Amino acid sequence: RKMCIRDRAGGAGGAGASDGGGGGMGGAMTALCGGVASFADTFDGPSVQPMWRTYHTDMASVSQTSGVLSLQTDTGGSSNAGVVTKYKYDMTGRALDLQVLKLPANTGAWLNVSLKIEVDGNNDMVFDWNGTQLSAEIRLNGTSTDYSTSAGNTAATQVWRMRHEVVSDMLYWELSSDGNEWQEIGKAPRPASFDLSLVRVNVDLSSSNQTAMTTARFGGYNNLVTAEPHCSTDVLTDDFAAGIFGTQWSVWFDAGKCKPLSNGGALTYDVMGIGYCGHESARQLDMTGKTISTKLLKSHSNMTDAATKFGVLLADESELVFLHEDDTIAAVRKLGSDYSLVGAIPYDATRWYGLRLRENAGTVFWEYLLDSPGARWEHLRDEHAPAGLTAVVPFLLSGSSGAASFMSRFDDFNLLP
Repeated sequence: RKMCIRDRAGGAGGAGASDGGGGGMGGAMTALCGGVASFADTFDGPSVQPMWRTYHTDMASVSQTSGVLSLQTDTGGSSNAGVVTKYKYDMTGRALDLQVLKLPANTGAWLNVSLKIEVDGNNDMVFDWNGTQLSAEIRLNGTSTDYSTSAGNTAATQVWRMRHEVVSDMLYWELSSDGNEWQEIGKAPRPASFDLSLVRVNVDLSSSNQTAMTTARFGGYNNLVTAEPHCSTDVLTDDFAAGIFGTQWSVWFDAGKCKPLSNGGALTYDVMGIGYCGHESARQLDMTGKTISTKLLKSHSNMTDAATKFGVLLADESELVFLHEDDTIAAVRKLGSDYSLVGAIPYDATRWYGLRLRENAGTVFWEYLLDSPGARWEHLRDEHAPAGLTAVVPFLLSGSSGAASFMSRFDDFNLLP
């Protein structure tokens, strides 16, 4: 069996309604999960870990060694380098911190070293260094407002902290030399439209016309907060009635080859040749003792060069999936680069399928039902659960490795009984 489909891969994210998170500093005492403290980094590895996405312009660079993350920009015109978290986290009632080892001076037109909490493309909470001073900023609908500035020190090791306090609904920017005593740099009320429930975190160095290569160095991210577990897969549900680009998803597609559509309250992938579409959870989730399910309303007509896929991605890029390829819906386990088909049923285009992955007591079950949400779940396969189910990314995918054209449709994500 060829297993010819491309691995699930990232692309452009979407925007829309949020599915939230849990709890908060100063609020009710509930079990916290999915917050920014779900991810911390000491920068000890030989390279930047895959939990960050890196970016840089020509001649700029992002590197990591011996507990130090280095961002470097070029001389001449505009240049930038940075990292942004691959997944989203809940900042509601939380704090995050970044150890700063070296801040550059401005030797040209302008310079900015920033720590950002990114709500979306137009809204951020920002800790910013411009070469001489620190600023506490909020960018709301693309317009930045300073809430305080403070003289900085390029040589001294320092810790930047941003936090949200639930009861007062205030945002705080704080500075420390040792991670124990904190100086308030600025504070501001959280704007009503500033949704902190699913955010990304960005560390960036940008400059223009500097006289020499410019470097900022950092010694650790979120090393002063108490770690949180990921939320369970229960929190990710979608009937797609409100659209297909909710912020609980990262949506990607090959432009001109595959297009995601909202069609009759369902998610539709319109495949038009060699290309793929996909939805994946914007955050990692815990599948332990839980299920993840969807309704497959329509797939390709048993084509040899087409694929429709539903399942979960593990942190090591392993997968547990249902795969419609050729004329069957198969239970597939991918460990490393090895795809293993562990069971299959014939695909009938006149019927819809409920598909479910379930973990119980160290075993993963592939289960399906036909035509009715009240029908009985049938057992397709079970396997020993791999390590890593506490941090999975549920996803949907459809596409073609050849000239196939078809539409696939999904609905009721994690809503089947």
